Amino acid sequence: MVGAFTGSVINGIAVLREIVFYHKEEKKWAKSKVWLIVFLLLMTAAPIVSWQGFISLLPAIGSSLVVVGFYCSNPKLLRIFGIIGQSFWVVYSCIILNLGGIIGSSLCILGGIIGFINDLKIQKIKESDKKIVKEKNNEG
Repeated sequence: MVGAFTGSVINGIAVLREIVFYHKEEKKWAKSKVWLIVFLLLMTAAPIVSWQGFISLLPAIGSSLVVVGFYCSNPKLLRIFGIIGQSFWVVYSCIILNLGGIIGSSLCILGGIIGFINDLKIQKIKESDKKIVKEKNNEG
């Protein structure tokens, strides 16, 4: 645990969070906005019960942002919340000198950035296709 009690507690909560979010699209109980409140409250309580100084706030804030992101229906917003949330985890991991945490969170940030780039490419292709269709319709 490398002395990162708050991070461990929050990761335990995150496992439960992932189970709920995994079922979000298919199970009625998992769709409830109550889960958003429950997990935000748990993320708020975690640094209080595992307080190791202000450093305990970093993973709590990061994970809270990710929780909010999971409830966004817009993938771009999810990526924004995810990138910002993982940034808090990178700082936390750097402070506690957790190489695995630094690498894992950095990969999540990189994945979010790659997702943004792909979104931009897809958006350009769609705009280009619309322009071509519009030009063909004007010709005919």
